[in-house]
Amino acid sequence: AKLRRAKKTLIVCPQDLKRQWIQEAKTLSIDLIEIQKRGDIRMIQKAKSGFFLIHYELLKGSRRQDVYVPEYQQSTVNEDGDEESFNALCPKCKAMRHDGWSGKSCSKCGYHVWLKRVKGMYAHFKHTFDTIIVDEGVKIKSKYSLQGKAVRALHAKNRLLLSGSPIKGWVVDAYFLLHWTLGNASPRFPYHYEGGTEKFLDDFGVFEYVAAEFRKSLSRGKKKLLPEIGNLHLLWKLFAPSIVRRQKVDAGISLVAKNVHRIKVSFTVDQKANYDWWIANFQEWYKSSHVTDLDDDGIAMKEMILGLLWKLRLTATVPASRLLPGKASPGMEDSFFPDRKGKSNYTEKTLFFLTKVKEIVDRGEQVVV
Repeated sequence: AKLRRAKKTLIVCPQDLKRQWIQEAKTLSIDLIEIQKRGDIRMIQKAKSGFFLIHYELLKGSRRQDVYVPEYQQSTVNEDGDEESFNALCPKCKAMRHDGWSGKSCSKCGYHVWLKRVKGMYAHFKHTFDTIIVDEGVKIKSKYSLQGKAVRALHAKNRLLLSGSPIKGWVVDAYFLLHWTLGNASPRFPYHYEGGTEKFLDDFGVFEYVAAEFRKSLSRGKKKLLPEIGNLHLLWKLFAPSIVRRQKVDAGISLVAKNVHRIKVSFTVDQKANYDWWIANFQEWYKSSHVTDLDDDGIAMKEMILGLLWKLRLTATVPASRLLPGKASPGMEDSFFPDRKGKSNYTEKTLFFLTKVKEIVDRGEQVVV
């Protein structure tokens, strides 16, 4: 942006990366101005130059907000001594809370607080910036997500999109990243917003037909998209003029060697009993808690998917949960979710883990959980 003598530059990033962007910008002698609220819109529009930072959630904004009638608002003082305002009466029939007025709607007369549509922040910035940088660009991959629509509504002469994984699993994930960066139906990206996705998939998608007879005929049968790329050489040609691929070594930072030490910690008696109980009783639990027409073989398959995943993981980490079997309370002998009083979530694994964390921290190192 500096090399291209950009006057106004906007950086869009996830909320948890704001501080990192601001710190990195200082190393380039750039003072990033963080957009924090809707009241900053007029200031940015009037500014002649500058670098501005906004996170996705604020950019897409809320699409509606409540509008209250001030004549019927009353004030009260809470326990901390702060004054709070609330709508005490229905503006239409003057009903109070005990008459059916909830603060937003009235069951007595049917009145509802007027809602007005509020434009997202992006609607005010469509042609404000001449350079836009989008970090973690994979967040705009969906055609229908509000944050994807918000970013794609921004127009600028210079557009830069950063992503560690532009294609996370399906080639179609890259479509709207390329569409925003390279332009709609442009010479560099000849796919239109309307119908372009289908043509893009025809060119670069790999499909598997559900029925074998459709593979050798001209008929179009049911098919599913595979996590593969067709015509890869053409895709690279499409990418080449406009995409720069950076690796960690390009930054002059050597990768730290990764050492993996697997440590197995034995179950406690209670945990082992919980595991055995779920493996033995999963089918009965599933039948009693789900409306299903599956036969026993079908439920056995569900047992592998559900019982051996979240139920057993819960057993391993939160053995005191009420969702796990324990000693039945009086009157609850037939329940699959009996009382868990007396159990502890401090399992052998948890205690071992905490001990290891303390050892690492005492050495002055950091732990990521």
